[in-house]
Amino acid sequence: MKTIRTRTIMTGLILCLFLIVTACGSGNHTQPSVSPSGSAATVEPSVSPTEPAAATTEPSVSPSATATRQPSPSPSPSAAAATPKATDNKSPSSSAQPGATPTTTPAATPVTNGDEPSAISVFIAGDSTASPYDQEEFGPRMGWGQVFHEFFNDKVTIHNYAKSGRSSMSYINEGHLRKVANEIKEGDYLLIQFGHNDEKTDDLTRYTEPWTTYQQYLTQYVEVAREKGAIPVLLTPVNRNKFDGMGNLVPTHGDYPAAMIDLAEKLDVVVIDITEKSKELFESLGPERTKKEIFLHLEKGEHPNYPDGVQDDTHFKDTGAREIAKLIVEGIRENQLPLADYLK
Repeated sequence: MKTIRTRTIMTGLILCLFLIVTACGSGNHTQPSVSPSGSAATVEPSVSPTEPAAATTEPSVSPSATATRQPSPSPSPSAAAATPKATDNKSPSSSAQPGATPTTTPAATPVTNGDEPSAISVFIAGDSTASPYDQEEFGPRMGWGQVFHEFFNDKVTIHNYAKSGRSSMSYINEGHLRKVANEIKEGDYLLIQFGHNDEKTDDLTRYTEPWTTYQQYLTQYVEVAREKGAIPVLLTPVNRNKFDGMGNLVPTHGDYPAAMIDLAEKLDVVVIDITEKSKELFESLGPERTKKEIFLHLEKGEHPNYPDGVQDDTHFKDTGAREIAKLIVEGIRENQLPLADYLK
């Protein structure tokens, strides 16, 4: 009995000692949690050195993230009107792009009174293929500019200032372009056609080189028109009457037509390719009809002004002048120039 009592007392002491040790341990430590890997996790979340501590409790969002997480508010009517559409790049907005300038400028158009177009003038600067001739002395020789008025209504006045024998250079040097500049006004047209006499290499008062001086002088005509608010139109030179044995027209103007077309593209000027149009016309007529119907070819005694006859492969008779004028009218319509509104 004494032995049993002693064991009971010892067991009780051991139990008390265990409880005391357990109680002391729970007061100094929290219960550790175990990560799946078996290492102890900290109570305080770790913070990356590159992120602010606030990011762990209230994460910051970059502007790009904001756009995806928060729907953008709809713009007010006034804001929507002020903001150009992203797909509309034809009309620059000064508010969207400060200092931006339009890439194109509207073409000058004649002032209108109601539905009726106002009166305008068409000026012609060119050579003998366009210039007027005294019919009593030189008829039936005519330049296309001499009959050009026949294709327009009474709202248009034709000022044919083309001069026989002039090149793009000599026309300016003699002061003829200055006369045009003094008279032309806003909404008018200036038709410019040179090339025949620019080709004359043996005459330094007229010769121009296609890709340099020819373009430089033509530019002056364009500038005169634009400075006055008028509309310049370039016309490549008319072909001469020259066919090969197969009935094909032989070009005689070298690089001058191409140089004019090139300049028109650089300056953003309308060009009517009369060189190409006259080629098509002459080849459709054939050598004989071109000679008889277009150019100044007359038999001996056929006309009193040319009693010995004439074979001119550059200048036109009256019927030819009208055919060339028709080609220019055709070009006006094809280019949709406002001048077309005045055609009959």
